[in-house]
Amino acid sequence: MSDAIERLHSALTAALEESYRRGETDAISRLVEAAKIAVPIAMKPASSNGASKTRAPRGAPDALVMRVLTETAPQGASSLEIEQMAASKDERRVSQSAIRFALDRGRTAGKYANDGGKWFIVDLA
Repeated sequence: MSDAIERLHSALTAALEESYRRGETDAISRLVEAAKIAVPIAMKPASSNGASKTRAPRGAPDALVMRVLTETAPQGASSLEIEQMAASKDERRVSQSAIRFALDRGRTAGKYANDGGKWFIVDLA
């Protein structure tokens, strides 16, 4: 009886190992197929539903900052106010980080100053 149980155990073990190997191979092929499908989807450009912005043209952040700070000269403007005052399509593409970068670069160059979160054009006259 013991010999029959051993043979049954060996047969079941071999069958389970074979099933496991087939399952592993099947799982790998499913992953490869999923990757083939996912890669083209991931490489598609972002939709223009407003969820993501396309990059603003070169010089647009500096132009936006200068225009808004010129218009708000007496009271100044925060970086968020500058973003909210974007008027053209190109200005609306300018990100908040690009505005902050332009302001910081202008401060380093002595062009802009910050006082209490409001930005101003430095009067060179």
